[in-house]
Amino acid sequence: MFIDPAVSLTIAKVQAATQAKVTDLVAVAYGGPSMLVGSCWPIMVFAFMIAVWRVSTNPNPRAILLLIATVVNLVDIANLTYGKTVAPSALAMTPHLVLLVICGQVKLGLLIAASGWRFSQVCAVARHRQMISWGITGLIATWTTANTAVGIYDVSRTGQASRVFWGMLAMFPAAYLIPAIFTFTLTLSRVEQGVKEYTSSAHASSAQKFRHLRIANNILITITFICCTAVLIVTQTFDSLQNRFVVPSVLFSGTVWLCAESCFEVLTVWQKLKVVVDTGETTPVGSRMQRSPTGKGTQAKLTGSQSAMP
Repeated sequence: MFIDPAVSLTIAKVQAATQAKVTDLVAVAYGGPSMLVGSCWPIMVFAFMIAVWRVSTNPNPRAILLLIATVVNLVDIANLTYGKTVAPSALAMTPHLVLLVICGQVKLGLLIAASGWRFSQVCAVARHRQMISWGITGLIATWTTANTAVGIYDVSRTGQASRVFWGMLAMFPAAYLIPAIFTFTLTLSRVEQGVKEYTSSAHASSAQKFRHLRIANNILITITFICCTAVLIVTQTFDSLQNRFVVPSVLFSGTVWLCAESCFEVLTVWQKLKVVVDTGETTPVGSRMQRSPTGKGTQAKLTGSQSAMP
């Protein structure tokens, strides 16, 4: 059958234009979300290095919890990365989504539990420290289990997490922000003022240490608030099946939050070294202050937990 060359040329042009439009649509739909997932890798590798270093130099419950959370988050990133490299029709969708739910919830639970151990260190009384650390750990473990069960039920039944599941995520920032404000922010502010009042200018670094820890905690509070607010807005506004940015955005926000919490360990060690250099102290000072019997003009005696941070 004879086909007019002009018609063939027109058909070829239409096909080329259609392919270009399809390519643009695919690039827009998958390019941005894939970049978000890819940006999580260097952030989490950095956090993993900090976590390994912290466990090897100062093993404690908080350091171990952060290391496990980092490993779980790496599995989460790897799982979502794999999902981006396989055609949806060839992907075992239910196991893929179930793993996303489990890793995401376990990571947040471990992060909050590790934060609870940090918050407890500002208390001088051992019983109070145990109440804060174990109380937050127990509360968030129960909530993590419940939310994970809801998420698994949702993705197994409908292929996506419900708004109830996403809404239950609000418990995680609440369990972080409230203790952070009432322990580090308020308590350290009072301790800082007391140290300034009862220490001489020669030992001003003691007050500076508490000030830096308080500021670092406030920065973490800000990062947490921004990340969690963004997650709640995205998950309650957009459908995770229709909008491919939802899950990568949640993963990216959690990754930034976890990395920021891990970076607090670096500041802690830097502060201890700075105190040694400035004052010659070799024993880490605690988080509570006692009035020196010699009165004003001498260095305050600080007692309490083993250090300002575990």
